[in-house]
Amino acid sequence: MLALYAVLLLITLYIPVLWIASSFFLILPFFIYSAKYPAKNSVMLIIAAIIISMITGNIAAVSIGFAYGTTGAAMGYFLYRKKGKFSVYMAGSLVFLANTIIQYVVAVLFFHFNFIDDSMKMLRESFERSVHMMDQLGEPVPDKAMEQFEFGMDYFRALVPSIFVVSSFVMVFLFTVIHFPILKRLGVEVPSWKPIREWQMPKSVLWYYIIVLIAAIIFVPENGSMWYMIYINLLFMLQICLTIQGISFLYFFGNLKNWPKAVPTALTVLSFLFFPVLYLVRILGIMDLGFDLKQRLQQKP
Repeated sequence: MLALYAVLLLITLYIPVLWIASSFFLILPFFIYSAKYPAKNSVMLIIAAIIISMITGNIAAVSIGFAYGTTGAAMGYFLYRKKGKFSVYMAGSLVFLANTIIQYVVAVLFFHFNFIDDSMKMLRESFERSVHMMDQLGEPVPDKAMEQFEFGMDYFRALVPSIFVVSSFVMVFLFTVIHFPILKRLGVEVPSWKPIREWQMPKSVLWYYIIVLIAAIIFVPENGSMWYMIYINLLFMLQICLTIQGISFLYFFGNLKNWPKAVPTALTVLSFLFFPVLYLVRILGIMDLGFDLKQRLQQKP
């Protein structure tokens, strides 16, 4: 497993293009090992992997080894204890999120590197160059567009906590999709996901969504305030939950009406490409949680 990790790490650090694929497999040695052996063995594997990272790379390699090692070990440990797939997924997501936050804080405090600020600075400079170019061509950018750009920048900055959460959960979801079949082929007992049509968010999600909307009407969030940041992030995360519920209902309804599987899949893809479709899917999620649409449709003769 250490040899496999070392090869994948070298590819990730030093081979362009291939690092995109290899980075998804860095977690695999820890995942396999932790699913077969006790936790203390996994700790030794992580320590050895960090030492190899120090020898073959730099401080970035060490952070990679620790992040992927602890995430894979956490997921493998839950498999070793025969936990369900959702427990494995949540454990990996929370550990990966914690690593992301820790690495960001360390980079800012000790290395004075803030990739969020740097990205926003590059985006602003690119926009300013475009504005200057349009002015030279005699087509000045409307003030409304300038205001929308500034609003978008503020909105993105406020959403940073949610972006960390969503990116971590998406990455670990991809890890499960890629690696669970591999572990199964290697003889590891792997639990299965529930079908998407059976996914169900707690009803409390809808109540939280309503409470946040009412709170925003009573206490209007001002741009740049702490309440604005809390409101934006809460609303964003709750909307994601309602969207997932809406997608689940699409698959449920498609199964009920014997639609080809391609139909709800196509609608799901469209919902992420076109905002009007996304709003409709989210409304379906709200209606499903509020009126128990799945249960009512199942009860119909």
